[in-house]
Amino acid sequence: MSTALTIRHLQFYAAVCLCRYGNSRHVSAIAFADLVSHLISMFTAADITEWEQRGTQLEMGGRGDEIPDDVLKDVPEGEHDLFFRLVEYGVSVGITDMYGALTDAPKKCLEVCFGFLHQAGLDTRDIRDRLAGSPAIIDWGEPISVEQLAQEVDRYPECKRYLRLATQGHGLR
Repeated sequence: MSTALTIRHLQFYAAVCLCRYGNSRHVSAIAFADLVSHLISMFTAADITEWEQRGTQLEMGGRGDEIPDDVLKDVPEGEHDLFFRLVEYGVSVGITDMYGALTDAPKKCLEVCFGFLHQAGLDTRDIRDRLAGSPAIIDWGEPISVEQLAQEVDRYPECKRYLRLATQGHGLR
């Protein structure tokens, strides 16, 4: 039986999309790793509004701000706009319904992320398979344990690299 999706799940899968793109383009900037780590941390955050506020303090927050040059240097020049939009929509998954009624906007934002990965020639079937058959989004959901998060992250090695980078505070290379 499938588990009902929560916005926390959707935010995690949006972070996986960012990891997948970043890994494929060898993005190694700490600002990108910090953003990915922050998005993934929603799964374990006890206070969603506090989590959202921490996101406003990031160097790369995905809220209309320019992408830092040290991040863009690793993104092919012809993909800067795609990357900017992927980051914007990826972040929007977790914040679009933050202070209002629950809508289908987070799921729509995630679908847009899938489209951007497709444009970049990247596969999302494994993520889509995890979402397939799940009942509709029920709510924000409860935080999961660190152990449960580790199990989720283990499915996506590209995310493990960025979490390590954010923790260590130095480049992947």
